[in-house]
Amino acid sequence: MKGAAMDLTLEVSEGARFSVRAAVLLVEAGRVLLQGDERMSFLVLPGGRCRVGESSRQAADRELREELGPVARVDRLLWIVENFFELDGCVYHEHAFYYLATLSEGPRPYDRAGRFRGLEGGPQFFEWVPFAELHGLELYPQFLAERIESLPQTVEHAVINEPAEA
Repeated sequence: MKGAAMDLTLEVSEGARFSVRAAVLLVEAGRVLLQGDERMSFLVLPGGRCRVGESSRQAADRELREELGPVARVDRLLWIVENFFELDGCVYHEHAFYYLATLSEGPRPYDRAGRFRGLEGGPQFFEWVPFAELHGLELYPQFLAERIESLPQTVEHAVINEPAEA
C-alpha cells in the first residue's frame, strides 16, 4: 500500500463517526495495564485505531510497539465489541478487537508502580492497576472489571450501549 496510512475513523455524518479499534490486555501479578489521557476521565486497554489495509491483530501489535516498544507479544483474540458512545459531542459507533498479549522476557522498562509515559509522550499515560481496584474506575470496556479473572477460552462478542431499535 502506498501513501500515508489512514486510521479507520470515518465521519459518517455531522457529529457521528464510525471507527475500528484494536487493543491488548496485558496482565501480570494480579495487575492489568491501562492507558489514559490527562484530558479524559476514563481508562482503556492500550491500543488505538486500525489503519486501512491492516488487520486488527496487526494494529494491536503496531500500537503496542509504538506506545511501549517491543515489550509483549500479541496472542489471541478475546473479544469483539460493538460499542456505541458519545465523546466530546460526537456520537461513535466503534468496532473494537481486544487481544490477549504476553509480556516478553527480560528487562521491562514499564514494570513499575504509578503512572508513566509511553514512547509517544503527550497527554497519554499508562498505569498498572491491581484487579481489586478496577471496580472503582471509569473503565472501558465496562465488563473488564468483572471478566479480568475469568477470560474467555473462545472469542466472545459483546454489544455495549446498543442504541434503541427504530
